Amino acid sequence: MKIKYGEAKFYSEWVLNNLSLSGKHSRMRMKFSNILENKYIEFKNYHLELLKEHCNLDPLGNPIVIEADGKKVYDVIDIALFNQEYAILRNETFTIEENDENKEMLTILKKEIEDVTLELIGESAIEYELVCLLFDDIYSEEMK
Repeated sequence: MKIKYGEAKFYSEWVLNNLSLSGKHSRMRMKFSNILENKYIEFKNYHLELLKEHCNLDPLGNPIVIEADGKKVYDVIDIALFNQEYAILRNETFTIEENDENKEMLTILKKEIEDVTLELIGESAIEYELVCLLFDDIYSEEMK
């Protein structure tokens, strides 16, 4: 299962906030969410590295924050270049392996997601579709 760094937080929050689970299924959801949260922390660290590369820095080496149009923003030297690099970072993927260690977690979540009985409209329907697409191709032959 490949997930973009920029989407890790979304998937983590979705499974936590939209699946009502208990017992082992809840533990498998937490295992999945924890993997994603760790990847999100990794993403935020990469983001900070990018900021340090593209911003003016204070004496401690931290990106300087300035006020622009009433908002606090980083003092980026070349915003176009930074935005390009940040887009690349957001679209980089990491893999949750479909191996023996993760099989139970992934198959339980796939089944729970397929069995969601909520009536979804608008943005929540789109979010559900994105989650379904993430899980669609994993273990598809075994679960028939």
